[in-house]
Amino acid sequence: MSQTMPEAANTVEVPREISGAATPEDQAAELSLRPRRLDEYIGQPKITTNLRIFLRAAKGRREALDHTLFFGPPGLGKTTLSQIIAQEMDAPLKSVSAPSGRGRRRAQSSSICRSSL
Repeated sequence: MSQTMPEAANTVEVPREISGAATPEDQAAELSLRPRRLDEYIGQPKITTNLRIFLRAAKGRREALDHTLFFGPPGLGKTTLSQIIAQEMDAPLKSVSAPSGRGRRRAQSSSICRSSL
């Protein structure tokens, strides 16, 4: 009543890497899920209403948007809103993370380069 074990030669071991870094597949999925325009952004109506006004005024003046600072804990949409502003203003986005000096918390800063309107 003994069962035969499958031969080891028939199995292929695939190396498994575990990393916190995003894979190209992860990056592609994130881009497809993240809203690209303010009209696609859901939530935070007070912020999005103000941003619409700021963006319309900057475009009307044919100037870059004044400084905008988003802060708060992870997961609130700060990076997404920064990317939306860059897209709406047709300008590149430069995002930098740095220690804030408060323990292990990190501060994130994003700047949108001036566009040639």
